Amino acid sequence: MLYVGTTGAQRGPSVGALAAIGVVLGGVCYTLTTAIGVSAAMAAHPALLTVIRGAGIVYLIFLGVRLWLRARDTSPAPPVSNATGEAFRGGLIISLTNPQLAIFFLAFLPQFITPAGGAVWLQLLMLGLTFNCCSLAVNLINATLTGHLGRAQLGGVRFRQVMRAVAGTAFLALAVKSAWSLIR
Repeated sequence: MLYVGTTGAQRGPSVGALAAIGVVLGGVCYTLTTAIGVSAAMAAHPALLTVIRGAGIVYLIFLGVRLWLRARDTSPAPPVSNATGEAFRGGLIISLTNPQLAIFFLAFLPQFITPAGGAVWLQLLMLGLTFNCCSLAVNLINATLTGHLGRAQLGGVRFRQVMRAVAGTAFLALAVKSAWSLIR
């Protein structure tokens, strides 16, 4: 949500919406892989989940440091030749390397499967797609609100600086939390 909000505030609601779609597409990928049995493979090979979590931690640190370094920047946001593609790719990468999302789909979601509910893969698919539809709605609202705030008076240099610092701090805090849970 922080990535979508920051992108919306800096690049506008439509680019923020593309970031949201990228984030949700990552969730759809987890839904599909969970439904076809990757959760069973990861349970059999826990090192695979550790690799995904490690990649997510590294990416969160990268994003956090990059935002913190840009927090004092007072220049206007430079035009990006492919801001839409960058926002979408960034959302997808964040989602695919998010250790909490991986754990949710691979460990938490299967707990809601019932023996009488029919095919397990179909139950996982329906639960995951329901989650992703809700996530899309929330993230699109986030992109729209922050996009309009970014264009309003709040969209000045100071607003962008604060948004970068807050988002950078949040990404670094998530990385520390994830790393702590990984080493425990």
